[in-house]
Parts: sequence; structure tokens; C-alpha cells
Amino acid sequence: MSLYDEASLIITPNAYKEDKLYSVKPTDGSSDLTWTRASTKTRVNADGLVQSIGADIPPIDYTGGGCPSILVEPQKTNLLNYSEDFNNASWIKSLQSITYNQPDPFGTSNAALCTFTNLSTSRIAKVSSIVAGNTYTLSAWIKGVNVTEFRFLLAANQIVFVTNQIVNGDWVRVSATVTATTTGNYQQSPARAYNTNGESFYIWGAQLEVGSSATSYIPTVASTVTRVADVGTLTTPVGVTEITETFDGGTTNVITSIPVTYQLPNGRIKQVVMI
Repeated sequence: MSLYDEASLIITPNAYKEDKLYSVKPTDGSSDLTWTRASTKTRVNADGLVQSIGADIPPIDYTGGGCPSILVEPQKTNLLNYSEDFNNASWIKSLQSITYNQPDPFGTSNAALCTFTNLSTSRIAKVSSIVAGNTYTLSAWIKGVNVTEFRFLLAANQIVFVTNQIVNGDWVRVSATVTATTTGNYQQSPARAYNTNGESFYIWGAQLEVGSSATSYIPTVASTVTRVADVGTLTTPVGVTEITETFDGGTTNVITSIPVTYQLPNGRIKQVVMI
């Protein structure tokens, strides 16, 4: 007997509409997931571009290429305002040159082309309030032109990114995570020179958030912005004795204490099977 025949319900990154993710089995609509998220959200689409989707739209995400995942995330806030507008005065810039209105991963022209001088103090930075004991992740999209080494500066703790983590010619989202040891206002720098001389790169989509990893990009303008949590639920079919959740990378979680109402966990979900 095949898994499809044995299963009562199968969920994959499949067809969807507003507030609904259709199950692969059954196909009569009786066990489709109800989806709620009272805010917009970004995802990576099948073309590799960052795309905004509306409230209550299930986030089918193609990060990394290949088959998509259902990207279920908790509520998060981007603590950096003007996340794409590096021309804004709130961004501290110490560079040889910077050119605005460049093509970006969103399919618009909000990236900046930067060239560093031969100074370890060359940087793009923004001051933000950090609380001791909190873990923060700083991220941005970078496309190197001729970079050889790259640094982030996060909450007075320095994280080094070496050459093989910056791919010249391709947009790559890079991130650094650190737990703050003191409370105060610090310069968060998603682009910092390291013994460079005339090296250039594009930058777009800066984000600082509380947590141990970068979540989907949250665009900001004049203030911080919060993306609320994804919630996907369904009534568990009668008679189910086991639920297997499969995540991106192949890890699984098996549930044998069966809930009356099932809710998708946070993560990049490839498949849910109920037997």
C-alpha cells in the first residue's frame, strides 16, 4: 500500500487562495488548512525574487531554489527603519562612493551600489537600541562586484564573513546573530570594510530582529514594522493515530498525541501526513 493510499490527510506546498491552503488528500475541501495572518509578508517566489503577499495568503516560499516550502513564522519586528532607503540621513555612511536607485531582488530599484575606501572604518550603519540578554539577528541582501572579505558589526560584537559567503555576481542574503551583553544604543552595520581598497557591492533590505535567525524580510520606511504570526489550522480527521511533519532538509517530527485541532509548526514545511 502506498503512502497516499494509507494516509487520511496529506499537506504539501500546494494550491492555495486567500485564507486557505488546499490539502493534497482529501480533495473534497473537508480538510483544507485555514490560514490567517493579519499582515502582509514577503516570500521568495519561483523566479528567485522577493515578493510581497497579502494578509491571510499562505506563504509558499522558494528560498534556495527547487521545490518550495510552506514558510510558517512567528511574529517578528524589523527594528531598522528605512530598510531600503540608504540615502536617508539616519544611515551613517563612510564610503568612497554610493549610488542609489539600483536594481534589487524585489524587482524594483531600491538597492545601493557602494565602494569602500582602504579604511577599516568604512561602513554603512544605523544606531539602534539593544537590550542586554536579548539575541539579535542582523541581515541584508548583498551582491558583490569584486569583494574579497566582508564584515557585519552587530551590538558591539564583530562577526566576520569571508569570501565564500559572499558570491560575486549573485544576490545573497547574509546574516549575523549575537546575544547582547549590555543595554544601550549601538551602531548596527550590515556593511563594513575589512582591509579593502576600492571594492564594490550592492546592498538592499536591511533587517534587525530579536531571535536566533533571519526571518522573511520586513520592509520599513519611517518606523519599525511588525509582521504578525502565520497560523494554519484544520480539524484533525477522526481516526488519525499519527502525524508526521517533514521539514526542509529532511528532518521530521512525529506526533502521536493527536490534537482535535492541528496547527502547523513554525519552520519550512515540506509535507504533513496524517495516518
